Formats: sequence, C-alpha cells, structure tokens
Amino acid sequence: NEFTFAMNRGYMLKDQVNHLPSFLCCIDEKTQLNQFTKEYDNFNEIPTFYNWNKRKKFRKFQNRYFIKERFSPKFLSKNGYLFGSGKSVTYTCIQLAFYMGFDEVYLIGKDHSYNTKTKPGTSVKVDINSNHFLKNYYRKNQIFDSPDYDGEEFAYRVAKEHFEKHARKIYDATVNGKLNIFDKVNFNSIF
Repeated sequence: NEFTFAMNRGYMLKDQVNHLPSFLCCIDEKTQLNQFTKEYDNFNEIPTFYNWNKRKKFRKFQNRYFIKERFSPKFLSKNGYLFGSGKSVTYTCIQLAFYMGFDEVYLIGKDHSYNTKTKPGTSVKVDINSNHFLKNYYRKNQIFDSPDYDGEEFAYRVAKEHFEKHARKIYDATVNGKLNIFDKVNFNSIF
C-alpha cells in the first residue's frame, strides 16, 4: 500500500525488482527526454510527469502530465502551478509528493555520487556506463550531465525545511548513499 515514484528511466528496474512504480517523473530535456523521446512516449502504464517544454513531442494520454519549472530556489508554488528547479529530478518528485499530500517521503537509491570529475552541468559522453543502476541505461556515446551537488543540496535543504514547516518528513533510506541532508533510516526497516 505504498506509492512510489520512479525517476527518469527507473521503470527499467521492473523486471529486476518485480515492481512497477505508481508514478514516473522525468524533467531533464537534454539527456533524458531528447535521447529517449520515443521510449518515454510509448510508456503509458502508469501516470507520467514530463517537462512542460517537451509537451508537443508526446502523444496525449489521460495519465500523462507536464510539469512547468522555473529556475528558482523556491519550493512548489502555492497553487501547484510552478515547480522550483533543484538540479535533480529527485527534487521535482519531492515537490510532487508534497503536492499530492504525502506526509512521509523515503528516498531509495539516491546514491548522490557519480564517477566523474567534470564541471557541474557539463555533458559527459558515455564510454563505460558506471554511473547508473543498469549497464544498458545509456548506450555508448550518449550523454549525461555531470551533477551539481551544491545546487542539489541547496534544493534538498529547501525541501526539508518546507516539509518540516508543514509537520511532514523526508527520510533517506538509500543503502550507502552519500547524501547527508535528510535523516537516514535503514532500508530494511521501512518495509
């Protein structure tokens, strides 16, 4: 009886973990929605949330939604119309969870560590896929963006403060995760 959000191509884990998430969220235009447009467009098994800027590239489905973001340190607008951009789809999912009324959010699989030393936001060409949960996540010569840890952490602090101000809580249940903003909980203890 839990609701789960998969981020980007997280639905690829369905066969491995025998679980289809409740929702899918992907907002990254350059490295996700542009490179895997057809794949995302064909995925309609669960409600999906994609970047507003790409809405014309996708077919309309009753369970497909588009999120408008703004480059801002602010959390979700009061009416749910604009989402703050937090340098990570995780931040968008946290805002969705808040908007949907969830009191507790548990991050799972947010390792917060990439095997790259390039400048944040720089496109990295995939040679050996050592930065994602599946070896075939990206094909050779596709790109992903080097993470902006400082920007992400700033956004996570904003999210934490916003949740706590409303008597809600975000926990990190990632095994060996490097993100140290949210209270840690043992992954096995939450099930």
